[in-house]
Amino acid sequence: MYQGQAPVSNNEKANNGAGANNSATTSAVPTPVATSAASTPSAAAGNLQSFSGALGGITAPVVTALGSGEFQVQGNASFKNQKNAVVRSCDVQNNQCANAANASGNKDGFTVSACNAQKAQCIAAAN
Repeated sequence: MYQGQAPVSNNEKANNGAGANNSATTSAVPTPVATSAASTPSAAAGNLQSFSGALGGITAPVVTALGSGEFQVQGNASFKNQKNAVVRSCDVQNNQCANAANASGNKDGFTVSACNAQKAQCIAAAN
């Protein structure tokens, strides 16, 4: 757990961030082309989360600098380290994506596996 991380909800426990998701059946399906690691104009406007992939229309939460060396993940905890805040934003997006994929029946390439692949891209963009 990251320093300052808020407890996860029961919904977030469905995907523990390690690629495991006990409530999903996954299969080898190609990752949809809806992901991208490109910087967005919002990065210049204060959002430190540069990943713009949005599988299922679910974007990574905004990360902002609070000053005093802290960084806030929108709707979540604050962190003392920017990279940890950005990675947490990726985790939140992944949990929401996995929940939506499960709710839709993991069909047509919108799967938990595709969400996990997107998470890896998001974290790579944070490095």
